This record gives sequence, C-alpha cells and structure tokens, in this order.
Amino acid sequence: MYIQRVVAGIGYNLQRLYDMGLRDVMVSNLLPVGCLPVYSKQYGYRICDTSKDSTAQIHNAFLLGVVEKINSGNPGARFVILDQYAAFGHLFKQAKAVGMCSQIFFLLLLLLETDHS
Repeated sequence: MYIQRVVAGIGYNLQRLYDMGLRDVMVSNLLPVGCLPVYSKQYGYRICDTSKDSTAQIHNAFLLGVVEKINSGNPGARFVILDQYAAFGHLFKQAKAVGMCSQIFFLLLLLLETDHS
C-alpha cells in the first residue's frame, strides 16, 4: 500500500533525526483531506467531502504507530503528533459556535494551497 511506504519513509527520517541528536520533535499529521478547497469547492466551500478522509485517517494511524515505535525504541525520544486532523475537524464543525462562517476556514486553506512563488 502506498500510504505505508510514505509513512515508512517518514519513520526512517524521524529515526535519522533522533540519530543526529534530536530528542524533541513535533510531527504533523494530515488534516481532513476532504476539507481542502479542491474537494470542498463542489459544495460551495461550505462542507467537507468526507469520502476523501479515509486516506488521511489511514495515514495518521500508521504515523501514530511509527511515532510510538520511535519513542519506545529510543531513550529520551519525545516525538509527538501535531494533530491537524482533530484541530481542523473541530474548527470546521464548530465554526458557528465561535461566530465564524465555515467558508472562512475553507478560504484560508485555499490561500495556503495557492503557490505564491
């Protein structure tokens, strides 16, 4: 499976960071892929396409396993996951509760996705 190869590569490089002396590392997981503008555009940037999120969930589960393995197999390692999936998911679901339109979050993602070079 392609996702396993990608995450194995990330794990390899995380181990290299540890071997170079880094002990405290934050590893970012994937945000809900269906919320990216390329997929939410068809819904007027109002909702996420949840059919796309299984890829991110699988990736994130494998990544968590890799990070746990690094931590358990290396003395002093404190590698943690920056959980973008949960953070962005919470923002999209709670936009109204915090007085924001969910479209603002989609537009912010669109700005992040745009190449400014």
